[in-house]
Amino acid sequence: PGGAGPTPPSAAPSEKLSSVSPTAYSDYSTETVFKVTNKQNEVVYLKNVKSNILIGGIYEIRNPPNFMDPLGPANRDARYETEAVFDHIVHHKNTAPYISKILIQHFGISNPSPRYITTVATAFQTGTYQWQGGNTSTMSYGDGKYGSLAATAAAILLDREATSVVLDADPAYGSLRQPATKVISF
Repeated sequence: PGGAGPTPPSAAPSEKLSSVSPTAYSDYSTETVFKVTNKQNEVVYLKNVKSNILIGGIYEIRNPPNFMDPLGPANRDARYETEAVFDHIVHHKNTAPYISKILIQHFGISNPSPRYITTVATAFQTGTYQWQGGNTSTMSYGDGKYGSLAATAAAILLDREATSVVLDADPAYGSLRQPATKVISF
């Protein structure tokens, strides 16, 4: 067999063809091997796995999928690969805390606490934020989808660290001005 990929499966029952109806998708697992015939009528076996790379026995990174056809690249292939890279970056475990810290800083708090960043990152990841008002009523923000800006903004603006009057008296709390802004401001 030509092409890259795993070796042909030894047992025919575990072999799935790419033309299987959408109702049979639940049969797929990480052990599923797809038998595909490419444009050159070569049989290629592809396995349904996520590829990870271990660097120095310490760091593990995901090897992003490659959708580019080396023999006949098309714009469509580039779009698929770009979307796969964006999905990988957006759903990385460090994305929510990073975006949360940057947004909190843009809203005026230069040194947010780890608890504040975690609260906002959790709202970003879960897509919901529960806020309890002074009269014990609970309000919910967000649509329950990953990356919900409504939940993230609510977590930033309604968190106790953003609304506490006591913290305003702390000289280490709040927003520091950029040096150029500090010099030219009145």
